[in-house]
Amino acid sequence: MTPTSSVAAVQVTWIRLVADAAAEAQADVVSETVGTLAGAYLNQAFLSIGILADAVGKETYDDKEALELLEVHLSLATMVEKQLQALAKVSSADQEEAATVAALIKIAAQIRTQGETLQAVWSGDEAKAAVWEKLREETGNDLERFFGEAETKQ
Repeated sequence: MTPTSSVAAVQVTWIRLVADAAAEAQADVVSETVGTLAGAYLNQAFLSIGILADAVGKETYDDKEALELLEVHLSLATMVEKQLQALAKVSSADQEEAATVAALIKIAAQIRTQGETLQAVWSGDEAKAAVWEKLREETGNDLERFFGEAETKQ
């Protein structure tokens, strides 16, 4: 091997290392962005459904109007849940990333279930009211845990 070819080999190796590091950094940014946006949406959906439930309790909306508004939140939460499930199937083997996606899927499912439970309550199934309250508490706790863990990672 000539000195020129040795230098060229080192340069190629260095370029590959830099390119790999850049690709990894870009993947980290994409992963963090997706997690942040999904978490922010799920938190907003949680708040919006709660506000809607309070508005119905104060008779700001009748059940029919509320069901229409709830359907919007429910369809969006379902769409986010499905996209997160698809992401989990193609996501990297990184355990931290997989745990984050799994936590978001769980929260999305809780929000969807809250919406379905609230639909049942507003459609006359008063027995579901206690289930609704329990789901609200569990989801709120999971959201706090998710955002608390996200803050400690920064």
